[in-house]
Amino acid sequence: MKANDVLKALARQLTYIVPIVIAFLAIDLYIDKVHSQKKPVHVDLPAAPDFALPQVQPDGVLGAAWSLAAQRGTPVVVNFWASWCTACIDEKPYLDVLWGDRDKLSITVVGIATSDDLVSLHRTGRAKDGSFPVLFDADGAVARAFQVDQLPQTFVIAPDGRILFHVKGPVTDRNALGELRKMLSPEVVAVYGS
Repeated sequence: MKANDVLKALARQLTYIVPIVIAFLAIDLYIDKVHSQKKPVHVDLPAAPDFALPQVQPDGVLGAAWSLAAQRGTPVVVNFWASWCTACIDEKPYLDVLWGDRDKLSITVVGIATSDDLVSLHRTGRAKDGSFPVLFDADGAVARAFQVDQLPQTFVIAPDGRILFHVKGPVTDRNALGELRKMLSPEVVAVYGS
């Protein structure tokens, strides 16, 4: 076959292929345009039960009440734990990382000791200066309101007071900490502002 004949055959094939390629590109552009116009889906989240609990002071006595309602407008990480729970003790350094980033993330972190006694709670050393507040849920009413059936459990409360994220079990690795940080990112929190 001569070069001229090859060029003619190629030109004939291109007359069929080029319109098909153009049609696929047009469809792809249309799909991209439609997808980019979709609004984010707003998920209905359950309201966090409101509570006010006494804060455990570094000397082991109970101080003034700490209220979830007073935190409106700020994301809050609520961690339920007890002194007898070894997984709860193991996760404390990871929660301390979040506490250390509280200004950067614009969050509040609080621990709620439940199903515990004040003396054992004080022996853990968790209620100390420079750490996140520890609250005492003496009768377990707040834990029941959050439907906590095992310890530890951690909740991320959105600025508008709804439960944004829930970790059932310990936050004892970088992946779990990363998930909490993602849920506390300004982009996510902005969707659920006050």
